[in-house]
Amino acid sequence: MPKDSKYEEVSSGTHKPNESDEPELKWYQKQSGWICMGCTCVLIVIMIIIWIIVSINDYIEGTNEAREIIDLRNTTITEHVIDFGNKNEYINCTPLQPCRFQCSYIKLNLHKHPDECKYDDWMDIWEVILKILGVILLIHCICACFQCGIYSKKGNRT
Repeated sequence: MPKDSKYEEVSSGTHKPNESDEPELKWYQKQSGWICMGCTCVLIVIMIIIWIIVSINDYIEGTNEAREIIDLRNTTITEHVIDFGNKNEYINCTPLQPCRFQCSYIKLNLHKHPDECKYDDWMDIWEVILKILGVILLIHCICACFQCGIYSKKGNRT
């Protein structure tokens, strides 16, 4: 058995607890670290949303420029048509004497859609998707403002 030892050499006043004895917290354990991480996450989300908006805007502008080029394209009609934009005037176009029009005029006034004048993009589909998302966002904002649905302050609903 070990011999009982006495701590005679150690004085009671040699050890004073101070702040240096506590382990120092790491940056992510401090409140300021969490605030910094939260702000960084919020900034990343904001940057992603801005990037999405800029990308959508670039797509819309590029698609509209391509559609303007198609609308200015000339094409011929080889059949009899009615000009609805000019008091339902009858236009006598034949394969021997075709009529030449711009695509925009054909679409607006003649109500025809020749293959040369068709748009080959997804703009119409994206427009519908963006409108649906806009309506959902609007409903969400209205519910948040009037505290309805999941935003109601009522107690438990069982």
